Amino acid sequence: MDFLPGFSEIRAADIPKELLYEDEKPGIPAILYKMGKMLPRAAAGVLSSWEKLDPDVVNQLQSRLHNFLEVGPLVLTSPDPVMSDPQCCLEWLDKQKRGSVLYVCFGSMIMPPPHELAELAEALEECDSPFLWPFFGDQALNTRTVEAIWKIGVGIEGGTITKDGVTKAIKLILSTEEGEQMRKNVEHLQDLALDAVSNGSSSKNFEALLEVVTK
Repeated sequence: MDFLPGFSEIRAADIPKELLYEDEKPGIPAILYKMGKMLPRAAAGVLSSWEKLDPDVVNQLQSRLHNFLEVGPLVLTSPDPVMSDPQCCLEWLDKQKRGSVLYVCFGSMIMPPPHELAELAEALEECDSPFLWPFFGDQALNTRTVEAIWKIGVGIEGGTITKDGVTKAIKLILSTEEGEQMRKNVEHLQDLALDAVSNGSSSKNFEALLEVVTK
């Protein structure tokens, strides 16, 4: 999709089919289409992200919208919540060596079939690396963004979970220069996010948003 600024690494197949627009059929695609048509008329467009994460996309939106403001990540500007952690994941993470824990998530809205889950579990067991495996939905567009644009993770080769594919991905992340660069990229994005919310672009954009809503 290199005809869209900032989307050169995104493939048409990465877009969830549920979002494809077809002749004003009712549903989410039609709603998104109508929202897109109305967006240029909005007093402001607000996104919980920060300018340096996807600068090409930001520049394009700023050129097309009256007042496009990135004010995030909002999670960094919110008071620390009283977090419920019944599984003690945070306590466990604090005990692990820095940069040693695998984060497992799926590039699909659908839970993989049992035989693929078994392949994944066997690969994790064989690699003997600590891992965190949250059970919530993800999707292919996020996978592609993480892997090809931000370069902070890797998808499973072929898109189907196999023991060999997972093992290969784990070794790439933990035992290669490419994996080391991914971890450096994560730290770099983290620094950019912190800068944005501490008197940076997001902080200034939030002040601009307050002016819009209080007029």
